[in-house]
Amino acid sequence: MSLEEIVMGSSSAKMGVFLTAAILVSGCAQQVKPIGIPDAASRGGVDSVPEAHSKAMADSDSRAACEKAIEARAAYGQASLDVGRFAGYSSEIDEDGNRRIVQEFIVKSSSGSEMPYRAYCVVRPDGTVDMTMAAAAAR
Repeated sequence: MSLEEIVMGSSSAKMGVFLTAAILVSGCAQQVKPIGIPDAASRGGVDSVPEAHSKAMADSDSRAACEKAIEARAAYGQASLDVGRFAGYSSEIDEDGNRRIVQEFIVKSSSGSEMPYRAYCVVRPDGTVDMTMAAAAAR
């Protein structure tokens, strides 16, 4: 192979090398300005977090407080308590920042019978809990 053949090469190979060099040069020379992200309060609209949600207790802390209140009331005199951690749970935040929780659980008596219950907890932003519970329909 002669020097002329190596230098001249095929036209498609030359075009590929030329395009690769052009892409590299243009990419290196291009300046990208960072995008500023405004805070949630200044954005407003749909993307902002409602004030009630920002003052509510975290879901995991509220759930733990509700379960503690359930255990204090339901386990009294009972053989065992099974709080359904993955089924039978819902949570929402009202306009005052209170987290309203519905938690289903089962109380097992010392004789082995099971009774389903549903607790309704209101966990305030300061951590106080109001709880009511009632027997639930069997599943």
